[in-house]
Amino acid sequence: MCTAALRWKLHVMPEFRRELDEELAGLQLSDEVPTVIIKVRAAGLQLAVCSNLAFEYGGAARQLLPDFDAHILSFEVGAAKPDHRIYAATCRMLHCAPREVVFIGDSKRCDVHGPQGFGMQARWLDRSGGESLLDALEGIA
Repeated sequence: MCTAALRWKLHVMPEFRRELDEELAGLQLSDEVPTVIIKVRAAGLQLAVCSNLAFEYGGAARQLLPDFDAHILSFEVGAAKPDHRIYAATCRMLHCAPREVVFIGDSKRCDVHGPQGFGMQARWLDRSGGESLLDALEGIA
């Protein structure tokens, strides 16, 4: 093994792993999420996470949102937003047609244009403009 690779393995990787573990341990939902979940469930709607998460974050997503109807994670389905295959996986897991899904996210490309191109309804969550999830849900739940 070359010196640079050995140095990476012995010194950088443990530090990288420690920082990643700290980040994962510190992940938390925004304060509005419990209210959003209650409101959406009261409206009789399903909830899903569709995300371009890396493998290491999958467990944290499931742990933070254990009662969601589906977790569609790019590393598991082999496609990342805005690839239509991830939206198709979302529909399959929720047992619904694209037109029945309202996709909400903070990326116009991945969370609005991609889902709309697949036939889903979509709403942009403009956090930079001060919008909340509750604002994005207006008229839905």
